[in-house]
Amino acid sequence: MVLPSLASLCHTVMEKLTRDNFLVWKAQLLPHIRAAGMTGYLDGSVKEPAKVLSTEKDVAGKKVIEEVNNYARSYPLPSFHDNATCIGSTDDWIALRQDDHADGCSYLLYNPFSNGSILLALDGIIDKATTVFAVFSIAWLLFAGPIFNDYSSVGYSFLLKKEKAVIVQPDRVTVGNGPAFGCIMMKDFLTELGKRLKKNTTAYENYKRIWVPEGQPPESEPGEPLRVNVLFKHIQKMLTGDSAVIAETGDSWFNCQKLKLPDGCGYEFQMQYGSIGWSVGALLGYAQGATDKRVIACIGDGSFQVTAQDVSTMLRCAQNSIIFLINNGGYTIEVEIHDGPYNVIKNWNYTGLVDAIHNGEGNCWTTKVTCEEELTAAIETATGDKKDCLCFIEVVAHKDDTSKELLEWGSRVSAANSRPPNPQ
Repeated sequence: MVLPSLASLCHTVMEKLTRDNFLVWKAQLLPHIRAAGMTGYLDGSVKEPAKVLSTEKDVAGKKVIEEVNNYARSYPLPSFHDNATCIGSTDDWIALRQDDHADGCSYLLYNPFSNGSILLALDGIIDKATTVFAVFSIAWLLFAGPIFNDYSSVGYSFLLKKEKAVIVQPDRVTVGNGPAFGCIMMKDFLTELGKRLKKNTTAYENYKRIWVPEGQPPESEPGEPLRVNVLFKHIQKMLTGDSAVIAETGDSWFNCQKLKLPDGCGYEFQMQYGSIGWSVGALLGYAQGATDKRVIACIGDGSFQVTAQDVSTMLRCAQNSIIFLINNGGYTIEVEIHDGPYNVIKNWNYTGLVDAIHNGEGNCWTTKVTCEEELTAAIETATGDKKDCLCFIEVVAHKDDTSKELLEWGSRVSAANSRPPNPQ
């Protein structure tokens, strides 16, 4: 993950401070300071780091763990040596336990020393009550590499108490509302932390007591228009350890988050900057690098229109990915944030477009499905006779067929982004 940097300030802050232009200079400078997480040093809420820090790998992490425990002992909470439950979003959890991964989700409730340690994905207040209870009843929370923006926090509805959190960034550790330690590498810190943690299954046991298994979507009638939840029921059955999932910006975020990934199954999505069309290029790069996996991409029609030309390179590189193009006639996620006629897009002949790009060169197979029977047949063909082809399956869905998570996420993000500005 790349963090904002102050290295480019000389190029982006055009005003040189004088006695006459303070407000203009401040308006240009403050966003960079906020992006780098350094406002606390200006207002005194963050303690100045030590002037001398050890850079030795095996010493740095130990020193911070000691400071974390000293800080914890000053509060009526257990120290990490006695009780810990971790929440994270990066591969560095591997430093805690090699055979457990925490890829792809916004935040993961994680018991690093228990079997089946990933309990749930957390997306702010839109999750089930059992999820929210399990997280916010924990004494200490450890975050690895989080970015708490309007999207990942669901319109800032993520009810985090900073005094209960230890936030670990790639080169910095912040403990509650107290000290921050710079020049500490995330992997070094987590490696040392893993050596000191003791097994604690309290949160997991609490979650199991109140957890209710999710149901299955109702069976479709013969010829009934295809529902999105039925599509993802069939995608779930396709997943193996040799698969990977790419989730495009939009409702695919929330539908793919509910997939249960087998061991070894890859998963990629990007919520931090919400780039529409990201997944087409991401699919191209992922499939080119992970030649041992067949990649399944779930892409909306609006997103596909932004970067459709990357299909040409996929064919030239002889990739065999499966693209589910979900055609619901517009930018559905934008409708939920701020509706308007600009969210209705020109419909394309998507299979015809891909066939035209194919132009008889390379291995490509396309089809359009409108009901479950056609979807089942298409998946059977894509995973059977056409397993060596780039398979493009256009799924026709109703424009209002969205997940309940998107409906609430959109309303909360809309409310957060339409609030009056906060003068600085």
